[in-house]
Amino acid sequence: MTEKKPVVNFVNAICGSGKSHRLKEYILSFKNEAVPEKFLIVVPTHALADQFKQDLNHFRISNHHIFVEGATLNLKSTLADSFQINVVITTHECFTNYCHLATFNLEMRSLLAEHNVVIDEIPDGWFGAEATIRHADRTAENFPFLEWLEERNGLLYLREEHYDNLYKYYHEKHANSDNLKKVLYVALDGCGVMHTECDSSYSFFAYTYNPILKAATWAKSFTVLGAGVNRSGFVWMAENVAQMAVQEAGEHLQPDPERRKHKNVPIKIVAVLSEDIKRAGQSELANIFNNHLREIRQIVGKDFIFATNNDKAICDFKTIGLTELGDRMGGVDVSMSSYGINSYQSIHCAVFLGCANLGDKDRKRWADYCERIGWDFETVMEKKRQAMYFERCYQFLSRTSIRNTDTDHPLVFVVPDMAAAEYLKNHYFPGSTIECLGIKKAGKQHETRLKVLEYKAQGLTQKKAAEEMAVSLRTVATYWNQDTRV
Repeated sequence: MTEKKPVVNFVNAICGSGKSHRLKEYILSFKNEAVPEKFLIVVPTHALADQFKQDLNHFRISNHHIFVEGATLNLKSTLADSFQINVVITTHECFTNYCHLATFNLEMRSLLAEHNVVIDEIPDGWFGAEATIRHADRTAENFPFLEWLEERNGLLYLREEHYDNLYKYYHEKHANSDNLKKVLYVALDGCGVMHTECDSSYSFFAYTYNPILKAATWAKSFTVLGAGVNRSGFVWMAENVAQMAVQEAGEHLQPDPERRKHKNVPIKIVAVLSEDIKRAGQSELANIFNNHLREIRQIVGKDFIFATNNDKAICDFKTIGLTELGDRMGGVDVSMSSYGINSYQSIHCAVFLGCANLGDKDRKRWADYCERIGWDFETVMEKKRQAMYFERCYQFLSRTSIRNTDTDHPLVFVVPDMAAAEYLKNHYFPGSTIECLGIKKAGKQHETRLKVLEYKAQGLTQKKAAEEMAVSLRTVATYWNQDTRV
């Protein structure tokens, strides 16, 4: 008999479609039941948790928001039957920690058995880290787990007879590094660890699926709500690595059909960089911030919101943004991670000049790891870029009047590159038009300087940066300590 797979239900609908409201209505429908359903609601931030709590209070639904130190243990006691509250609200971070611990704790797993777990907004699909151990740290004495692993297909896997040893070590003081704990968790969970060694240290790189997904096995039901969730890394890992069944949630959790897609209003998406620039990185954005903000001002006028990266070694993105886009142009600064911010529904223009890409070093690590563990590298990179960049951009743009069903005012969205513009058009704004400002890369000398500073910001040495760029060490040294604003 084939064992039934755990099920991950999903609700895929745009920002502002009423996904959370529909969930609250569903919870309300059990209010007068003799034995109401139990819910665990998981949201990105405490601010959103408090907002959800206030909405339930309005419906006079008893609930509890986990908002204390030691939140994970508090969640455990709250889920217990003796705690007479049927709706518990917590954050992604708290629930990730809970599921991380529950992997090794039967009681914590069993406490979810009567709860309908609902994840509002999409968590990261991956869980793991890269950990470095210096040779000088008395490796054999302090890191005995190296002897408990065996190599298979280029990765290290835990020997079954040493599971108890690694589990005990996992809880000892020598494993107190967050990154090392994550690597050990991956090994305990049965996944492979990539191991490299240099003159001064060992490096371990290991990932598995987000522990939150394990709740689909332990809970009464498991549902995730979010725009683009069906193509997310979270769902991809659920289906392809955790081997779970994935399906659309029932109509009781789906927003009204007419609200699941954006209304057809005139939208112009302006890509700043030239079409031949395939990926907007920090060096390309630094050129925009230093030389081309005037062109953007002519597009958006004075009433707009904007989002940038924080200041980096390569460019003072936030400082320049606040001065030029904010003080001089009249724009309003909004976080790149803008879940639940609904104060700008009267604004019709938005400028997103941020990027969140994996560096070349990280991409190489992932390429090696994917090849050894059997994941499709291009798919993994696509899912990661989608979450880190495209969907974050969409979340920000959705703070504008696009979420206001009472207006048909034209909108203008400025984004870094054509890749972002085309993603938005294909998945969210099919009737939009795309224009391209066509800003080229900086001149060769300026581009080299920016690339050097970008590698410096990533933590590479001068020697390594020279190797990556295929230039002389002298060339790298020339630009290493230059001010990026020159």
